[in-house]
Amino acid sequence: MNVEEPPTSITGVATSITAFVGTAPRGAVNTPVTVTSYDEYERAFGGLWLGSSLGFAVRDYFLNGGGTAIVVRVVGVDLGKRASGEGLWALEKVESFDLLVIPSFASAPVDLSVMNEVASYCQERRAIFVADAPVGPTGDISSAAPVEIGTAGGNVALYYPRLRLSNPLNGGAVEAFAAAGAVAGVIARTDRERGVWTTPAGVHATLVGAPELTETLTSADVERLAAGGVNCLRDIPGAGPVIWGARTLQGGESRVSEWKYLSVRRTSLFIEKSLYGGTGWAVFEPNTELLWARLRKMTGAFMDDLFQQGAFAGFTSQQAYFVRCDSETTTQADVDLGIVNITVGFAPIKPAEFVILQIRQKASG
Repeated sequence: MNVEEPPTSITGVATSITAFVGTAPRGAVNTPVTVTSYDEYERAFGGLWLGSSLGFAVRDYFLNGGGTAIVVRVVGVDLGKRASGEGLWALEKVESFDLLVIPSFASAPVDLSVMNEVASYCQERRAIFVADAPVGPTGDISSAAPVEIGTAGGNVALYYPRLRLSNPLNGGAVEAFAAAGAVAGVIARTDRERGVWTTPAGVHATLVGAPELTETLTSADVERLAAGGVNCLRDIPGAGPVIWGARTLQGGESRVSEWKYLSVRRTSLFIEKSLYGGTGWAVFEPNTELLWARLRKMTGAFMDDLFQQGAFAGFTSQQAYFVRCDSETTTQADVDLGIVNITVGFAPIKPAEFVILQIRQKASG
């Protein structure tokens, strides 16, 4: 499309492309490979393998409704070096991903500094780190140290306990496996069926292929874990194993954060990425009132479509969202620097406050 014909509408981006990082018996190393089914994963990386839980996690992802996975095969357990683009940092070659799963974190003690590094990278990439909550030396969460991650905790969702699954590579023995892959699949299924603004938890958030969990949690357990920002998996009569919590790591009772709820954080990321991508053409346009009016119209139409789908709280559009792009959001100093600012606010379905986003486009060069 040429610069004389800017687009007239904004299209929402994908919300549940899931990146997996782990070891596999074969396949390209430190190279992101996109697969859209478990069969494709098997052909590329060799399927289930006793040496790693990656194959099991990818299998559970697709079994639970996942649609697109980006797999990075690494050698060893090190996350790699950013400067050389190894391991986790191979995802720098990918334009975008929405969820990140590292299954090996569920099977070994995790250095919280490493988890913090992953969380910070997800914050940078506007993605969510979906992880199994670290356990202590006794194998359960009661003896684990509290997970303390700073501002990046709004981009982390922890789940407990693990899944108990039959391992066909070990004579069908029932073993504990990471739940993160299956959880990411449920999140993708919820997005597709009900929208990214829907809480991926409750009786509809069933864990397909998970006959049982490694621990039966009481209501007191659930309350205690939720207070620490950990989401529980529970076996509900009539429904089976389900996700029973949808908070980010900033959702603990001792924290005050607009990113307390996973659905709110992910809705915000969806809007931010959609608007940033959908208004990129503006960097080639004169930074005038005419441009601001076009951006207001496009952004307003996008937000109104989400409102009509039930993405926001409020009975009217005025209660649900606002869009500003004018001389107040873009000052003369901004114009001189080639910057245009769009300010968007929306009322999330859970909390009552507006969540404010600012989209900034800067002239190319």
